[in-house]
Amino acid sequence: MKGFYLQVAQFIHKTKLIHIILGILLIFAIIYTAMGILAARKKISELNERYRAEVPMPGNDLPRIFEIRKENAFTEARLSLTKNDSVSLIIDLKDSTVSLDLKGVAIHKAQMVNYTSTAVLSALSPEAQLNLINTPMKVLRQSSTIVKEPEIIKKAPKDTIEAAQQEEAAKQDSVDVNPSFYYFALDNGIEVTFVHEHEKGHSYFPLFFDQKMKIFKSTTDSLKHFKLPSYTPEIRIELFETDAKTIYRALPNHALVAIRM
Repeated sequence: MKGFYLQVAQFIHKTKLIHIILGILLIFAIIYTAMGILAARKKISELNERYRAEVPMPGNDLPRIFEIRKENAFTEARLSLTKNDSVSLIIDLKDSTVSLDLKGVAIHKAQMVNYTSTAVLSALSPEAQLNLINTPMKVLRQSSTIVKEPEIIKKAPKDTIEAAQQEEAAKQDSVDVNPSFYYFALDNGIEVTFVHEHEKGHSYFPLFFDQKMKIFKSTTDSLKHFKLPSYTPEIRIELFETDAKTIYRALPNHALVAIRM
């Protein structure tokens, strides 16, 4: 009987320990979620203040007037890009297209497979939304799973047989097996992420893992110091694979971007 009671006591002890651990994890999850919501609200306030209108803009509460003003703001940004000597990026969320632009001419246009946008951007004040998109944004940082300019190193062949072998090897090496994943951190705090179309049975989790771990680490560090974590509004765009690679490789490192929302 003593052995039975001992087993029961051990079971109860283990159960209590599991409940304690689950309770701690639940409390952490609640705090983490709450901090994320508060951080998003703080970002809305920051962007509203940063892009507030110096002169009151009556009529923005009327959907038709507001849409016309958004079109004008986007047009102003595109006109500014015509002064740029390098390739720029046009993201049109209304038409679901992404274009490479050179001095006002679209040199490549891609249809989005899908896209998502964080609610923070649509929660901004009408004035902030207009002032956010009426000037081009600049890419400050970028990260990618694919190389910007593939390097090709060739060795002079000894004869025609070796030349043919090198040509065949070059064809095989030219197949880029890396999944297209890259993101641009813009100067206004927005992050734009690109992936190529989702294939059946393929997960993008490994590609986003490093990006999300940085956010998780930043958030937990903020919690340790009783501070609100930083929040980054994101636009995530899914393209066909060839378009995803073409767009990334055509853009300069600090490209200018115009977004139509």
